Amino acid sequence: MSRVSTYRFGLASTSVLLLSVAVSPAHADTPAAGTNIVNQATVHYTDATGADREVTTNEVVLFVQAVYSSTLEADRALAVAAGGETRFLHTLTNTGNAENTFCISANDRTGDSGDFGRIDVIYDSNGDGDVNADEQILYSSSSGSAGELVLSSGTRAGLIVQGRVPADAAVSDAFGLDLSVSSQDGTASCGAGLPDDIGDDADGLNGTNTDIATVSANAILEIAKSSDYRPGLANDLSDDQIEYTIIVRNIGILDATDVQISDTLPNEVSFDSFATTTNSENHLAGIVTAQAATLMPDDEVEVRFVVDVDPTLGFSGEDLEIENSAQVEANLDGVAGLEPAIPSNTVLDEIDPVYGVVLSDTGGSASPGVNDGADDDATINDVQLVDVSAPGDVARFTLTATNTGNTIDTYNISDFSRAGWFSDAGLRYLSADFATPLLDTTGDGISDTGPLAPGESLTFMVSTSLSYTEPSSPHTLSLRAISTAELSGGAVNVSDLAGLAIGSGLAPGVDIANSASAAGFNDAGGVNADPDSAITTTLVAAPGGSVLFDLFVANEGSSSDSFSLSGHANSSATLDLPDGWGVRFLAVDGTPISATPLLEAGTSYAFQAEVTTPDNVSDSVLQSVFFRAASLNAGVSDIKQDAVSISAAPAISLTPDQFGQIAACGRKEYLHTLINSGGTQEDITLSLVSQSNLLAELRLPTRVEAGEPVGYEDLSFLSVGSAIAVLSDGTWATVTLVADGGSGFAVPMAAGDETRILVRVIAGCEVASGTVDTLRLKAETTDADAISRATDTTTVASARINVTKLGALDAGCLGGADTAFDDARVQAGPGDCVIWQITLRNSGVEPVCNVVARDTAPSFTSIFGTPLITQQPSPGTGSCNLNGNTIACSVGNSFDIDNDSSSEDHCLLGGEQAQVEFLVMIE
Repeated sequence: MSRVSTYRFGLASTSVLLLSVAVSPAHADTPAAGTNIVNQATVHYTDATGADREVTTNEVVLFVQAVYSSTLEADRALAVAAGGETRFLHTLTNTGNAENTFCISANDRTGDSGDFGRIDVIYDSNGDGDVNADEQILYSSSSGSAGELVLSSGTRAGLIVQGRVPADAAVSDAFGLDLSVSSQDGTASCGAGLPDDIGDDADGLNGTNTDIATVSANAILEIAKSSDYRPGLANDLSDDQIEYTIIVRNIGILDATDVQISDTLPNEVSFDSFATTTNSENHLAGIVTAQAATLMPDDEVEVRFVVDVDPTLGFSGEDLEIENSAQVEANLDGVAGLEPAIPSNTVLDEIDPVYGVVLSDTGGSASPGVNDGADDDATINDVQLVDVSAPGDVARFTLTATNTGNTIDTYNISDFSRAGWFSDAGLRYLSADFATPLLDTTGDGISDTGPLAPGESLTFMVSTSLSYTEPSSPHTLSLRAISTAELSGGAVNVSDLAGLAIGSGLAPGVDIANSASAAGFNDAGGVNADPDSAITTTLVAAPGGSVLFDLFVANEGSSSDSFSLSGHANSSATLDLPDGWGVRFLAVDGTPISATPLLEAGTSYAFQAEVTTPDNVSDSVLQSVFFRAASLNAGVSDIKQDAVSISAAPAISLTPDQFGQIAACGRKEYLHTLINSGGTQEDITLSLVSQSNLLAELRLPTRVEAGEPVGYEDLSFLSVGSAIAVLSDGTWATVTLVADGGSGFAVPMAAGDETRILVRVIAGCEVASGTVDTLRLKAETTDADAISRATDTTTVASARINVTKLGALDAGCLGGADTAFDDARVQAGPGDCVIWQITLRNSGVEPVCNVVARDTAPSFTSIFGTPLITQQPSPGTGSCNLNGNTIACSVGNSFDIDNDSSSEDHCLLGGEQAQVEFLVMIE
C-alpha cells in the first residue's frame, strides 16, 4: 500500500501560516450517530439456605443521536504580483459524530482596491495545495451557484480559494474576498449550522473566512511541503518511512537572495537520508537545512529527504498522527537583512495502526481444590488450570486480554477448539468481579472486551457448569481473543489463544458420517464411512452466515466411550479453519456440545455442526471442513470431509441470554431483541426449541404507541396477516406476518430491522424450590440460511429478587432526568449523560441477604459522579463502591437469616425494595 499526502500553497513575507489537509479521519473515541450501546446489570444475593444466587436485568440499549459541529480555518493574507493568481488554502473539518453536507461559496469584499477577475473554490481532494485538472470546482463566480461537499464524521478537507488580481493593479493595492460555508445538520437544506471559525478570525464571524491579497513589487516566496508515507511490513512500524519534499519558489518580480530553508523534525521521526543532491543540504541535531544564494523570479529550489518512523509510536498511548512544517528566510526587497521567516503548510501523516493481542493465563498463587478462578499450576504458560472439579460444580477460570498494538481495539472472546471439552457445557464470560456479564459491544453477537487502549488489559472470568453426566477429567478447551479490526479487514492474523484445563480409558473405535445409513457406518470398524479423501456433502452459505451439517458418530469399539468433536482445514486435523470461519456442534435440540454423551458399544449419536463464515469472504469460495470425532479416553479418532460454498449474505441475531428467579405459582418475563443483521430481506420464524421443567409463552409486540412497541400478544393467537411492531430505520411501525411455507407464520424483516420477543416463563404451584429451568429459543429464516439462539435460565426459589434496569436522558449531567425512564432505547448524544436506574424487589416471602447490584459503564461511556442508593428500607445500611467504570452497591439492613444469633449484612425482607442510580457520560 502506498499513501501520498502532499500540500502546497504560496506565501509572501507578510503572510501567515496556511494549512491544507486532504480528507482524512480524525482520531476520536466519540461514538458515531446511530451507534447502539448495550448494557445489562447483575444482582447477587444469598438465600436462607446459604446458596448464592444471581439474576440479570433486562438489556437496555443506549442509542447515540447525531450531534453536528464543524470548524473552518482561517483568515488568510498573501502578497501577489499584479496580474498574478492567488491561492488561499482553508481547512473545513466535520467535528460532529454524523455525516454532514456543507454549502460553499465566495464573493468579493467591498471597500478595497477592486474586485478579483474571477473567484473559484476548489475541493483539494489530494491535499497538495495545487489545483489539479481532476479536482472538483465547488463554486465559481462565473456561475454564482453554491456547491455542496459531503464529509463523514471526523474528516477534514482542504478548500482552495483561487482568485486572479487585475493586471493593472498598483503596488500596495489590496483585494479582498469572503469564503462562506454553512451546513445542513441533518436537514434538507444548508443554513442550519455555521462552522466555528478557528485560527485567525479577523472578521469575527462564524462560517466565513476573509482573504486579502496585497500587490507587491518585491520578491515573493512560496514554500510548500508535502509528504509521502511509505508503510513497510504489514502490522509493523519498524521499516515505515516518510519522504518529505520542500519546494521554495520565487513568484515575485525581484531576486530573492540568501535563501535559507529549515525543517525541525518532529519527535516521532528520525533522519535517515537526503534524496536530493544539490550539496547545500545538511542535517544536524534533528534539524534539516538547505541554502540558495539567489532565487530569481520563476525559479525554485527543492529539498527532499527521508525519515524513519518511531517503531514504538502509539504503544504508550501517543497519537498516531505526525505533523511537520518547514520555513524559509530570505532577503526579498534588496535592502540588507532577512525578512521574517515564512512558514510552510503543515503536513499530517497518519501512521499505520499496529494490531496485537495477548490472551494469557494468570499464574500467581494456586488454590488447590477451590474453584475460585486461580491458576492452579501457578505458572504463566497459556493454560489456566482448575486442578479438580466435580460433577455439578461451577468451574471458574480467570484470563487476561492485553492490547499489544498501538491503537484502540476491541477483541472478541470465543472458544476456538473444544476438543476434549464437555459435551453440553456452555461458557459464560464475566467481568473480573465474577458477576457482570461481558457484553457484546460491537453488535456482532460475540462477547468482547470492549475498547482497550494500547497497553491496556482486561481481566475477565470464564465459568462453566459441569453436568452430572460428564465423564471424569481431564477436560481442555482453547479460547481465542481476536481483534475486531481483523474481522473487518483492518488487520491480518491478529489473535491469540489460551487454554482452559480441568485437571483418563479404553481405546474405542469410532466412525463419523453424514448419515446413519452410510456404507460402513457402525459396522464394528470394518469399513470407514464417508472417508476424508473426498467431499461428502456441500452446503451453500452467505458471507457472515452459517449452515448446519447433519452428522452421526458411532462407537465401533467394545466398551462405552464418548467422543470430542472438532472442525479443521485439513485431513490430519493440524490446521485450523481460515480466520473468520467457525465451527460449533449442536445436539438435535439445539444445545451447544463439544462431545458426544457416553455411548455404549455399537450405538450411535446424531447431532449437527454449525459452520459460520467470515463477513468479508468472496462469492464462489469453496471451503472444505474436516469434522473429527476423537475418543476422550484414548487416541482413536475418525475424520470426514464436507464443504461450504459461499453465495449470499443473510444473518440474524437473537440476544441476550438471561438468568432469573421465579416463585412457585409465579411467572417471569424476559425481553429479547431479534435483528436482521445481514444484507438481505428475510422472513423469520420463532420457535421454542426446548424447555426443561417449566412452561412458557412467546409473545410479539402488536402495537406502537408514543414511538415504542406495546401490547405483546401470545404467538398462539397470531396468524398470517396479524400486525406486529418492527423497528425499521430508527422508527417503530407495524408489519403483517407472512406464511412460513408450511402451516405457520414468519416475521418479514428487511436488512437492519429489529423487533422484540417477550418470553413469559410460568411455574406451577407444585414446582419444588431449587428447580432450574433452561429454555432455548430459536429464530430461523424460512429458507434456513441463518439461525440464532438464546437461552433463558430460571431458578425456582421461595426467595426471589426481581430486578429491572431503566435509563433516562440527563443532557446537562445535573443528576436529574430530562425524560421518562425507559427500558427500550435511551437516546442521547456525545457529551450528554444518561441516568441508569436499577430497581431490586424481593418478591418472595423469604428474606435474602448480601444483596449487591453490580454494573459497568458500557463502551463509549464513563461513569460521571458517584453512584447513589436512592431507595432502600429504613434505616438503610447500604453503600456503593466505585472501581474505575464498575459500580457495586450493597443495599438493605442487617438480619439473622439463618437463626444462628448472628446477623447477616445487607438483607431485603419479603416485599422490600431498593433502587440504585448512577450517571454515565457519552464520550
